Amino acid sequence: MDLFFRVSEVARELGANSNTIRRLIEAGLVKGQTTAGGHLRIPASEVERLKRDGIPTAPRPLPPGPEAPDGDAAEIRPVSRAREKPSSVEAAESSPDVVHAAESVRILEHAVSAGELKQRLEEQQDWWKKRTKEEAGERESEEVLRRGQETARERQARRELWQAYALNRIPAAVPAEVRQVVYKNVGDLLDSLNPLPANELITGQLVQAEVQKQLRPWARSTERENAVKAAAERLPAGAKSHTSLTSWQTRAIQAARKAVGQLPDSADRAEIDAAAQHAVDQITTEFAAHQQREEVIGWASLTATILDGGKTAKKAIIEALSSLPLTASRSDLQAAADEALAPYRKAVAQRQAEQQDRAARQSLITIATIKLSSVPPKETEKAIAAVVKALAELPAGTPQARLEEACDRTLRPYIRRPELIRTALSEVYPWLMKHEGELDLEGKSLVTVEGELKGDLEKVLAEQLGGIASPEQAAKFARRWLREEFRL
Repeated sequence: MDLFFRVSEVARELGANSNTIRRLIEAGLVKGQTTAGGHLRIPASEVERLKRDGIPTAPRPLPPGPEAPDGDAAEIRPVSRAREKPSSVEAAESSPDVVHAAESVRILEHAVSAGELKQRLEEQQDWWKKRTKEEAGERESEEVLRRGQETARERQARRELWQAYALNRIPAAVPAEVRQVVYKNVGDLLDSLNPLPANELITGQLVQAEVQKQLRPWARSTERENAVKAAAERLPAGAKSHTSLTSWQTRAIQAARKAVGQLPDSADRAEIDAAAQHAVDQITTEFAAHQQREEVIGWASLTATILDGGKTAKKAIIEALSSLPLTASRSDLQAAADEALAPYRKAVAQRQAEQQDRAARQSLITIATIKLSSVPPKETEKAIAAVVKALAELPAGTPQARLEEACDRTLRPYIRRPELIRTALSEVYPWLMKHEGELDLEGKSLVTVEGELKGDLEKVLAEQLGGIASPEQAAKFARRWLREEFRL
């Protein structure tokens, strides 16, 4: 796109007069264009051509003739040669009257010509005055435009300086997006000041006030965020991590931000700190309650592991504690855990009791076997079977004393059997001596008969001794059996 220069600029560049340049444009010797405001502009390419080829001679207009009363140049016509030939009047012999008339005509013609020349002169002068006025107006317009452009450049330079000053007044911690907002709004402020104050102190105060105004939301947000972070740092050590945020830290920060976000813009730092700390204190309370629950669950889980391997019992503990409010005391938590574990403890106690009962019964059977060591094997088997049956008839959980009593009562006949048998057999010889006169011994001696009777009596006792509990009963049984044998 070609650049254009004003007439005065081209004249200064070429060292010519502005009027000469205009006449060259009007004559078509120099290319020029007229703006919407009626001002002449010359392309830069045309200026370069004039520098290279030189300025052509500018034509001058002729004074206006009688045929051009409007001021235009008179038409150039060839000079008539009619005067070279004498007229009929001149050729004739001049008379005084004719000569006088001719002179009067010439005087009148000269007077008319003089008037016409005067009119043309006045019109030419008016034309030059008009042209001079137009050139002066154009120069004035160009000067006004130049001054306006220079003022605009100065204003823009001052605007940029004050915007740079505003950026320098922004703290380094302010993010880029906030800096952009400050830069734009300071520019808008300066644009609204027309003209800019001549006193730089006033402009500086206005710019500084605008910077503070635009930074106020960021400063308020930063102040609140710092209060949130400071409050979150006061969480217990167990709720924090230095590598990544824990769920407790995240909840504390969110709660604190929500609390300070509900404060009015007029809230001071003390109110902001108090709101943030109150929100974090609630999270701290929840954390303490959670830790207390975890400790109770951990303690109870050890018992749960012993009771049923930990899975079902631990789940019961967690469900029981979750039904309690956060404000529940440690004793309430432990009571709930104990209540949840009660069925499992009962089941374990029952299993233990059953195991102890089985162990006690087995121990009694073992002791019975030891007590029957002197009893014949067959009798021992019978005795142990009787003991097992007697113990099985007693319910689970029977006290140890009753178990021992049943065992002793069952063993007693088997343990005393040899003694009872000896007692019964010892009655044979005395009874034979006492009833010798009444008995038919078939010629056998008492000793022989005694031996035969003892063998038979011992077999009977082996079968029927279960009902004999004392030596007296055994002796009585022996004497009765002897009477039956001899039919006395």
